[in-house]
Amino acid sequence: MTNRQEFRQVLTHYGYFFLAWFIIQIFYNVPIKNLTGGWLEEGLLDVIKLTMWLGAGLILIACFRAKLAVERPFKPNWSFLPFYLWLIGLRLFDLFGARAAPPPWFGG
Repeated sequence: MTNRQEFRQVLTHYGYFFLAWFIIQIFYNVPIKNLTGGWLEEGLLDVIKLTMWLGAGLILIACFRAKLAVERPFKPNWSFLPFYLWLIGLRLFDLFGARAAPPPWFGG
């Protein structure tokens, strides 16, 4: 696929998501705001939006599973010496260098 086709496809998907968001805002927010208030309103809106976005995300993942596959998975370099030196230095600082007054909830 060329870059132009991929760009058009990405814009199409953003357009679908914007349309779904707009429909949610009109058809779900307005009746809930008119019928409820306070924490009930917030909870209902969050549950509806969470359900809609998780559903849309799962559908997109199912549709594009082949494109999301990584050909060569990332393998960490466990022999990276600077990281281990930094980690040891950080732990030593935690143990010996950070001797400020303890926080009030720590019993001090």
